[in-house]
Amino acid sequence: NLYFVSDGHGGLRFAKELDEHNKNVRLFRKVQREAGQRGS
Repeated sequence: NLYFVSDGHGGLRFAKELDEHNKNVRLFRKVQREAGQRGS
């Protein structure tokens, strides 16, 4: 399998394993939260 998610900065993060993908999703969500806080 190949998983991918946005990196939040215009790029993508790829992962071969679901655990690694889930880590990348957490990083993406963190970037989104931080961007929302700066925009407030």
